[in-house]
Amino acid sequence: MPLFEYIRQKRVLTAETLLKYSDYTCAEIAGYLAFSSHSHFNELFKKYTGMTPKAYRRDYFRHNWVEKKEPDHPNP
Repeated sequence: MPLFEYIRQKRVLTAETLLKYSDYTCAEIAGYLAFSSHSHFNELFKKYTGMTPKAYRRDYFRHNWVEKKEPDHPNP
């Protein structure tokens, strides 16, 4: 794998993490990870993940996490 491809993959993986766990906008993430433009970020993100950054955030952002309930245990 060429070095530039490896770097792109790592940048997209980092973008996935930021989209899940941060409040940064997609444009801020694109700038932070040094994509040449917001549209270039969208294009590469979709190439590697199959979804746009906006759709990824909608589906995976922490507000969408379902909290697991602890099972009810009788007091001993």
